[in-house]
Amino acid sequence: MFPCPATGFHTPVPRDSMLPQLIKAFDHIRELMVFYEPDFRVVWLNQAAVRWAGKPPGELVGRRCFEVFYGRTDPCAGCLVQKVVTTGKAVESEHHGADGRIWAVRAYPVWSETGALKGVMEISLDLSAVKAVQAALKDRERRYYAVLQNTLDGICVVSADQWKIEEINPALTSLLGCRHSPPVGFSLLDFAEGDPQALERHLMEVLRTKRGKVLETRLASRDGDLLDVELSLNPLALQGHDRIIVVCRDVRERNRALTERLRAQKLESLAVMAEGMAHDFNNILAGVVGNLSLAKIDADPQSRLYHRLCAAEKACARAEEITRRLLTFADGGDPVRRSMQAHEFLSTKVLPALNALPVHVSAELPEDLPSVCIDADLLSHAFVDLATDVLIRKGAASLHVEGRCDPGPVPGGPVGNWPRSWIRIALNAPNVHLTPHEVDRLFDPYANKNFCVGRGLGPCAAYAVVRRHGGHIQAQCEPATGTRLIVVLPADGDSRGQGEGEVLEHRMTSLHQGRLLIMDDERIVRETLGEILRLKGYEVALAADGREAVALYTARLKNGDPFDAVILDLTVRGGPGAVEVLEELRRVDPNVRAFVSSGYTLDPVMIDYLRYGFCGVAPKPFHYDELALDIQRIIGRQRKPLP
Repeated sequence: MFPCPATGFHTPVPRDSMLPQLIKAFDHIRELMVFYEPDFRVVWLNQAAVRWAGKPPGELVGRRCFEVFYGRTDPCAGCLVQKVVTTGKAVESEHHGADGRIWAVRAYPVWSETGALKGVMEISLDLSAVKAVQAALKDRERRYYAVLQNTLDGICVVSADQWKIEEINPALTSLLGCRHSPPVGFSLLDFAEGDPQALERHLMEVLRTKRGKVLETRLASRDGDLLDVELSLNPLALQGHDRIIVVCRDVRERNRALTERLRAQKLESLAVMAEGMAHDFNNILAGVVGNLSLAKIDADPQSRLYHRLCAAEKACARAEEITRRLLTFADGGDPVRRSMQAHEFLSTKVLPALNALPVHVSAELPEDLPSVCIDADLLSHAFVDLATDVLIRKGAASLHVEGRCDPGPVPGGPVGNWPRSWIRIALNAPNVHLTPHEVDRLFDPYANKNFCVGRGLGPCAAYAVVRRHGGHIQAQCEPATGTRLIVVLPADGDSRGQGEGEVLEHRMTSLHQGRLLIMDDERIVRETLGEILRLKGYEVALAADGREAVALYTARLKNGDPFDAVILDLTVRGGPGAVEVLEELRRVDPNVRAFVSSGYTLDPVMIDYLRYGFCGVAPKPFHYDELALDIQRIIGRQRKPLP
């Protein structure tokens, strides 16, 4: 009788003519086959078992298995042959050999025709290679699972049935705001912002074409946040069903950085236009202001004409300030900064300017704020621009200020630690509510700011001014708190700051002496400046370009009556400007004293004129009394008497 492999029940014995064929077939299989008597003696074994035992069949047959195979005097613990003999049932087990190999062992009872147990057939299969592959697969599965669980990108698997989420990793669970439990069973469309059919069309396209797709869209989290995300949709056939693997990447920070870069490029494109406009406008203002000053000399101070001329001068001063702000907006150079106490700046500059607008502004100003190195007028105008264009709608606003004297994080400011001391100024308007789109485009110079009350360019100008001060500016809007504009400025090392400088005022009739050379390619500018300086007592010569200026200076130097100082226009159309002309003059006279003049007041040469070899600076439009004092201070005692 032979055992049934499943139960050990009786099966018909094959004819004797078939036994040699069966034995030959058993000798060619890889499984180990051994037939034992109930007393554990080996009756027969195939060639695979002989090779494993390492002994010829004559040394194995007739001996007990535990003696010949394992060198023992009693059966092994957990011996399957013993279990079959005891129970009469087929058993199986997994055996780990001393050589490290793993075996799947099955033992079957063999019954006689009378129902007596004739023996036990034991079949062993070497599973070492299979177990190694399984272990490798499990290890790989663990590693893939670890990657899935710890990656920063959100990953989920959605079914083709209503796009339900079947698997999701912690990153995407957190991103979608599902803190308590993963949103398994929810449809991915439940998190689509706006029109979910648009996202569904992309999913259906991936299933239809069997090709992956990458797109940017916006999701809405359970927390109410709007998430700018990049979705990578990839088809997956699993267990005969179509699915889609969705890789979700949060691109809000990337988009913000890209927006900053684009904004900087837009501002840079405006800089060229703004620079040229401001320079030309300042040249025009120089002529207008000069002629107004000359007209005031001839007018009766008690007349209506004189007062109108004074009003025109004030309007020109306002125009001059606008061009100066335009230059800073164009990112053309550093503001003219000085150190002052932050409390003084906010209380004397910002608050009066804001309260002059049709809104009441309350303030919390700590007394121990660090000092700041700023252009006070320019920066206070930036706050006015922000308030005029954004916050003045209805109700009141508040100004909250805090400062820190050592590096650290800025509350509500830029991410991470601020690398130096700072002050944070928050301008709050609880009744002003901007949409997320309006907040994103607030500082964009090309945006259509229909939501702004003022000119619309103010936020852009304020953005440029704050950035030129080494600071940071951003807008926030929450339904509960309204709109908040946050300005972070680096603090100065000196906690005391400086007070306001004294303004020197002098009458137009103050007389001075000295020989001056003026070079300017704008006729109205050089003639007006020359006439005013003549009225102040100077001897003045005029040059339209660098070649004429060098010729005049060289001739006077050879005649023994050189110029005491020269005023050189920074840029001259079609010719050398102040820097190049000064180099030529120094070859003639190393002791030449020169002023640089320009309507582009934030040019590096105008800011750091001493570095370029100039003794002073004359920004356009000119402040004639101050310019005359600067000239007199430079030539001082070394001026030569007039002939």
